[in-house]
Amino acid sequence: MKTIHLILLFVGIGLVAAIPISFVFTQQSHYSLEIQGMKNTYVIGEEYSFYYTLSGYGNTCGTWFVWYPDQNGDIIHKGEVVDCHRPTNVDLSYDSRKDVRMFRSFVPNIEGIYNVTVSVEKVKEPVIHEFRVVSSDSQVKQVSDLNVQNCNGIDGREELECFANSFESCNPAMINYVIYTIEGDPGYLKAVVEGNNECYIHITFDNTQDRFSHPNDRIITEDRCSNIEFTKHTMNIGDCDNFSDYQLNYQSPDWASHEKCQSIGGEWNYEFHNCAGFNEPIESCENMGGTISCMSHEQKGHGRDVCIAVCEFEVVDTK
Repeated sequence: MKTIHLILLFVGIGLVAAIPISFVFTQQSHYSLEIQGMKNTYVIGEEYSFYYTLSGYGNTCGTWFVWYPDQNGDIIHKGEVVDCHRPTNVDLSYDSRKDVRMFRSFVPNIEGIYNVTVSVEKVKEPVIHEFRVVSSDSQVKQVSDLNVQNCNGIDGREELECFANSFESCNPAMINYVIYTIEGDPGYLKAVVEGNNECYIHITFDNTQDRFSHPNDRIITEDRCSNIEFTKHTMNIGDCDNFSDYQLNYQSPDWASHEKCQSIGGEWNYEFHNCAGFNEPIESCENMGGTISCMSHEQKGHGRDVCIAVCEFEVVDTK
């Protein structure tokens, strides 16, 4: 709100009067709504996630709704009707993740064009992001025209071995992968084998969806790496210019076990696929199909060595 004070002088016979008058100019509310985190093309079997941002001048109070397709192509509808009472207008920089409004699903398992829609009360028209879903065969054909081996779409560890073999033989290849944080947020990695006689791996990593990282770290970065090593559950791309390594898990997270872990008060670790801190008896782990192992040991009274247990699950192969 801006206030301008003017003084008007009224001149009459033998009289000069100064009368202050105030004019109040109120800034009009205006909004910009955007969908964040979506790509334009996905392959069947990929997971997608998105959130929305609101900027401009005004307030965030009000009804909101989102619509997006699930793996079967059915529309998921989420939202909230909010009754506001004269909220204060401010300069806006709102991120829906602050209110745990982060939406994710696997893309529909049928090729086609789909969209996600976000509507908020303050914005007159809803915002729509359209994306395409293609089969693995479609993407293989697309990249084969560029003479680049696409290693996506092969089950389990084989797609990572495809990429590693291409790197070893110095043949152009690419792979898209999702790396999950411990909290379960996705990071989108694209690795491409480039070069002629001396090959290297060009990495593009999208970390914009990591809600628990520092805001300055939620960026898309480029890297160059020159080594690949396998462990029991991962392929590690290392000897990189900017980061130590990138761990690509060739076996998918066990989402059912994740839900069971939460049901007994535990915290699911996406990296190691185990359930820690659960408050139910040890038998509950076995009832879920897991096995108890010691994450660490602590010394208690009288020199007792106490096992800090976690519930481990056999990682489910994507085959």
